[in-house]
Amino acid sequence: MEKKYIETAREVLSSYGFGQGVDLQHLLAVLIGPKATPELCGRLSAKGIQDLADLTEHELCREGLTLTQAQRVMAGFQVGRKWSFVSDEQRFTVRSPEDAYNYLRTKIAYEKQEVFYVLYLNTKNQVIYERAVFKGSLNASLVHPRETYRFAVQHSAASIVCGHNHPSHDPSPSREDIDITKRLAECGKLMGIELLDHLVVCQEKYVSLKEKGCL
Repeated sequence: MEKKYIETAREVLSSYGFGQGVDLQHLLAVLIGPKATPELCGRLSAKGIQDLADLTEHELCREGLTLTQAQRVMAGFQVGRKWSFVSDEQRFTVRSPEDAYNYLRTKIAYEKQEVFYVLYLNTKNQVIYERAVFKGSLNASLVHPRETYRFAVQHSAASIVCGHNHPSHDPSPSREDIDITKRLAECGKLMGIELLDHLVVCQEKYVSLKEKGCL
């Protein structure tokens, strides 16, 4: 009788003891259960763990999972999120625009194209999630509040800090930067998720739009 894929995945997990040698595809097979296939798990794992963790129950079902399987996968990610909350003391805390700049600088200052990056904070202003939401030339039609705040809702963020880089090395905010900031701030107020700041980040300097009076 042909061995089921979940049996292969369980053997891998037993061999590596859930260490770094276990890939996402095998972990998904164990979560999905006896009907897991290499094709299904491979397709899901190809999305990458960050994008996969952000899929809704409905979106997972559209990928080919049953409702029960989707709930198992979501439960697995939820356990991971709860575990991450245990070590609050290790989280980066944003206390000032300079703190935000020092954090964002390592993420986007050296990018060759514009990247719109969002830090999602808890009530202590600690970073609980982060994500590059958009890449490319930024304009108001691309930086949509729906996408920016979708992850805030998913991760129960109390506030957000946004930042994007200027590959020109000139952090002076454009009219478009200011418009985006005001639009996001207005939407945040309606949702009860405050936009604390929006930074224009370069390798050696930055501009805080909050300090500029745009918030």
